[in-house]
Amino acid sequence: MKIYSKSQFVQGLLGIGLGVMYLTHGISNRDAFKITMFVLWTIIGIVAVCFSTDEDRAAQARENDEKLRRAAQKRFGKWAWPVRLFGAGLAVTGAVLVLFRVSPPVCLLLIFAGMAYTVAVEHWLKGQAERENENVI
Repeated sequence: MKIYSKSQFVQGLLGIGLGVMYLTHGISNRDAFKITMFVLWTIIGIVAVCFSTDEDRAAQARENDEKLRRAAQKRFGKWAWPVRLFGAGLAVTGAVLVLFRVSPPVCLLLIFAGMAYTVAVEHWLKGQAERENENVI
C-alpha cells in the first residue's frame, strides 16, 4: 500500500483514533451517543485513509487544496489559515467536550456549527478560485 497524501492519511488515522476513544467511553458508560460518534468518526477516518492511498484522488485533492489556499491567501492575507481552520477548531472542541461529559446538545451545536462554517467558507473559496480561473482563461 502506497500513501500518496500523507496529511490525509494522518487525518484518517486521527479520525479512527478518535472513534476508538468514543467507543471505549461509550461502552464503559453505556452511552449510545458516543457509540454513534464512534461509527461516524470511524467512517470518516476510513474514507480519508482510502483517499490517501488512491493516486488520482490524492493528486486531485492536492490541486484543489492549492487552489483554495491561493484564494484564501488572496482574500485574507496572513489571516488565511485561521479563517479556514476556525470551523475545524469548533468541531474538534465539541468532539473533545463530549469526552468530558459536557451537555450533548452543546457539543452537537459546536460540532455542527464548525462543520457548517467550514463547508460555507470552503464553498465560498471554491467559487472565488473558479472565478479566478475563468478570468485567467
